[in-house]
Amino acid sequence: MRYWAFAGLFLAAGLILRLDSLHVRAAWYDEVYSLWVASQHAVRILRESATSDPHPPLYYLLLHGWAGLAGTTLQAARAQSLSLWLAAMLLLWRATSAWFGREAAVGATALLSVHAFQVIASTEARMYAALQLAALLSTWLLWKALEDPERASRWAAYGVSAAVMAYLSYYSVFLLLAHAFFVVAYLRGRVWGPALAAPGSFALAYLPWLPFLAGSLASNSVPWRPPPDLGYVATLVMTQVYGGHFLGTAGYYGGKAPVASEAVLGLIPVATVAAGFFVLAKSRAQAARFVAWCWLVPVGAAVIVSFLLGKVAAYAYHLAYVQPFAAVLAGGAVLPVWPGGRPTVRRLLGFGAAVLLLGYAAAGSDAAWRDRRYHPFRPDLVARYLSRLCRQEDTVVYMPQGIRRAVELYHVPPARPAEVRFGLAAWLGRDGKNPAAAVRRAFSVRSPRIWVVAGYPLPPGTIEEVAKAATELGYVLGPVAEFGQLRVGLLVRRDAR
Repeated sequence: MRYWAFAGLFLAAGLILRLDSLHVRAAWYDEVYSLWVASQHAVRILRESATSDPHPPLYYLLLHGWAGLAGTTLQAARAQSLSLWLAAMLLLWRATSAWFGREAAVGATALLSVHAFQVIASTEARMYAALQLAALLSTWLLWKALEDPERASRWAAYGVSAAVMAYLSYYSVFLLLAHAFFVVAYLRGRVWGPALAAPGSFALAYLPWLPFLAGSLASNSVPWRPPPDLGYVATLVMTQVYGGHFLGTAGYYGGKAPVASEAVLGLIPVATVAAGFFVLAKSRAQAARFVAWCWLVPVGAAVIVSFLLGKVAAYAYHLAYVQPFAAVLAGGAVLPVWPGGRPTVRRLLGFGAAVLLLGYAAAGSDAAWRDRRYHPFRPDLVARYLSRLCRQEDTVVYMPQGIRRAVELYHVPPARPAEVRFGLAAWLGRDGKNPAAAVRRAFSVRSPRIWVVAGYPLPPGTIEEVAKAATELGYVLGPVAEFGQLRVGLLVRRDAR
């Protein structure tokens, strides 16, 4: 009974954090895009995923169905992610209890309940909470298949669940690689016939999407992503082992690269993950290796692919779905806390590991809510600013055009809207197009004042570049306000000053 009490205590704390996150945290562009895609009919959703969005369609279809039941607001969409996270926690409890006992399940559940990355991932209108649930389910089904490799039905069930992962996010490929490598090593020298049901069922389930896969992947080549470095590697590992949102580094939506001293402090929890692995391996070595493999390979693969491509292949929040495996390992370091004839020294070490992990998680959660560095997208403040200063004869130009949806989610400024429709590749001059021409077309209505709202992924100097292009049209740049990574500049026509 005490295990349920401890788990319930941390789940309650996690729910409090998440309920606050549902209503207080400002929307960011990707969430608003999710709302827009999910508001379309199913055929349009499929077309959007196949041609314009580098994500498969399943999450948007799920959100479309959810909206019919719970509503179309941002809070309703975020509530779906919260529901999926709760289901993932129940599955994690079941799997961890079966692998290592209820004490280990308490540790994993506690860490995932209060970690800032998990709080945000489970309360944003994106596919990562659904992906985490699918990742845990497919991993658990794979383990059951490995326990009884002669049953083809178990392999087929795993194959279908793996296809669900692939329909939710292409970042699932990192975990699917880990699964495939582990199966090959495990079944070496054994009968492979029943196991072939897994790739067979996966192929059948994913076959309808194969004709659209290349177009979907190519729809967003992420040209603005920076090249990886050691800071990227440190950030990726820090966020997985509870060093995220710590000392101003490794935030969910970004943050500055850690300096050496910050990286050392942020990576201290890696020691608890390693210690937990050895503790768990004493009871069930094969299960401990399986869980460690399902965490290390996705993180390592993301790093390797990034260096091969010469640009970041996956940000930290893209890999939040494999964090439960790190939590299981770290929870193993806390096991000696529980009574049961364990030596006093081991129990003290376990207590120290618990204090360390929960202390890092608490510091991270506090920073994630209080530190402005971790709130780079503030369309709510932009909407308030424009609504206060705009006039009806003004024009508001949004760059890129999707920012308009985010701003108008909070308030529609009293001005004529316009959108500059060109991609980042055009802005950077990589596709032969002229962004200045697009700016002139957006300024074709000769408003006395034009507000330019620009933000990620366009570079910080976008407004100044627009001002240069607008000079020949008779505009001069006035004040520029910043709201995180969103900037608002005022262009005034000379004859209207």
